[in-house]
Amino acid sequence: EFGEGQEYIEQSSELYDLELHRALMALYAEDPGVVRRVFLALNLWLRGYPDRAVEQMLHIVQLTRDMGDLYGQTFALFFTASLHQYRKDWQSAQDYASAIMTLARAEGFLLWEAGATAMQGWAFSEQGRYEEGIVLLRQGLPGWRATGAKVGQPYIHGLLAEALGQ
Repeated sequence: EFGEGQEYIEQSSELYDLELHRALMALYAEDPGVVRRVFLALNLWLRGYPDRAVEQMLHIVQLTRDMGDLYGQTFALFFTASLHQYRKDWQSAQDYASAIMTLARAEGFLLWEAGATAMQGWAFSEQGRYEEGIVLLRQGLPGWRATGAKVGQPYIHGLLAEALGQ
């Protein structure tokens, strides 16, 4: 029920207060307002509005830049790359993965570095560079696991399966 879900996501914006939720940012490294916006964009994708979803993600990336929220920016960049992956736009996904990699390495965001590695692997496999792509996907997956994150593993497994299938 994605329409109803969107209503709840939009209602959550009324409850969000940057100053009040800053402690959550410190505790979880993620701004709830950024996460909410990313889920809104993903909801748009799932409801059949790919262009609006990408537009929303670009807005979020700019917002996180303006806020100086480097972790949020990396988070938003990863999901922007994912939207392009869903669209089979390997060039844009690869470009975003490169931007993620630069930021993640500079800031020590190991989860997003691993995700960018996997995304680059997917993009390489889409270009017919299967061996390189599979190597990168196989590097990204244990890197992701090493952070303790469980969410996202099935997604990376799916990217690897797609590359192996090709």
